[in-house]
Amino acid sequence: MKSFIRLFSFWMVVLVALVTVSETRAADWSTSDFQYRYGSNFNDNGASGGPRIAKNLVEFQNSTGFGWGRSYFFLLMSKANDADGNSADLYSEGQVTLSLSKMSKHDLSWGPIKDLGITAGYNYGARNSAFRSNSRVLVYGGTVDLNVPHFNFLNVDVLAYRDAGTYGGYGGGFLCGRIATGYQITPYWQLPFSIGRARFMFDGYVDFIGAHGSCSSQILAEPQLKLDVGDLFGYRDKFFVGVELQYWRNKFGSSGVNETVPQVVVQWKL
Repeated sequence: MKSFIRLFSFWMVVLVALVTVSETRAADWSTSDFQYRYGSNFNDNGASGGPRIAKNLVEFQNSTGFGWGRSYFFLLMSKANDADGNSADLYSEGQVTLSLSKMSKHDLSWGPIKDLGITAGYNYGARNSAFRSNSRVLVYGGTVDLNVPHFNFLNVDVLAYRDAGTYGGYGGGFLCGRIATGYQITPYWQLPFSIGRARFMFDGYVDFIGAHGSCSSQILAEPQLKLDVGDLFGYRDKFFVGVELQYWRNKFGSSGVNETVPQVVVQWKL
């Protein structure tokens, strides 16, 4: 069963990546960007009192809309300092959402609801540190697109969360990770606004992940506030600088392992 889950997870990664690449060529719209982030208060060691770790993070993201829905994909690479043995981390998530309005060719909007969707995706990661966090998650369920003034988008995923990941602490201690299914509820948004001549972007998401197997319930929030620096020099919506505040309660499902990490953000939109 474990080998099947791992194989299925791998092919979900391949499928979403292929859909993203192929549909970008004939997309209704597509956006891509690179981000660089730096934070120095990560708590990756599986204990509440361990050393705090500094990381450099580089991320590529793509969102694409096409005839029957949309896709989202990101690949995150990070490098820790010597507090975690200069370890490296590779992590990716991808989702495909099928629009019920587009598929049925009927307008399903009603009140604050703009559309309904069917969503499936993956979380997949690996790390070469002593902590050995290896994410293997499949998600599937529904998405509600909301119609809220001033937001570019405000959507909510309501998903099953099929977890086959493993997380071991320093010294080989087993913390959390069982093949078990919980839930994930994720609001995510993008809100542009201006103060005088300065243009800003407030975006991000919050994952509410239910307890499952030996893993405790989790809250992971990553909101960002960024200034459109490029607009000051005639390049609107190209270069952003700002901050991210990552908050993770019961990190990786390990009860009592929490972190709050302010990060510097530099974003380049292609």
